[in-house]
Amino acid sequence: MGEIAKAVKAKKLGRPSSYTDEIGIEMCTLLSQGNSLVRICKLPHMPELSSVYRWLAAPEHEAFRQNYTRARAEMTHTLSEQCIEIADLAKDPVKARLQVDARKWFTSKMLPKVYGDASQVRLADANGDKLDTAPLISELMALMNAPSKTEGQ
Repeated sequence: MGEIAKAVKAKKLGRPSSYTDEIGIEMCTLLSQGNSLVRICKLPHMPELSSVYRWLAAPEHEAFRQNYTRARAEMTHTLSEQCIEIADLAKDPVKARLQVDARKWFTSKMLPKVYGDASQVRLADANGDKLDTAPLISELMALMNAPSKTEGQ
């Protein structure tokens, strides 16, 4: 066994990847404040990005996954609010435009129903399910083709 392999076996390298509620709560708080996950994972006491992705995929961390999802939505709203602040306080308009555009793009992808540019008309029933228009069209066509009451007189 090589020297490096012995050293790795003797002493684990890297940050711990064990999930704790405290780390999960802090991570979600930082996310909701507008910090990126990459930036958060660069903090010395935070886990590697790959560990966070493992936690999100693990069934035993359902509470973390729900908090993370909520924090991402809050982050999106925070980034949207930052656009106004950046524009109002800008000293360098080119830099400000880049920052605002990046946040606008990100928010439109994260919450397209709220921040997206394109709108689509979707026919839906009272439950929000796709509306089947075929029976309505058939009924309308039958009404249009039916003889009127005045024609028979």
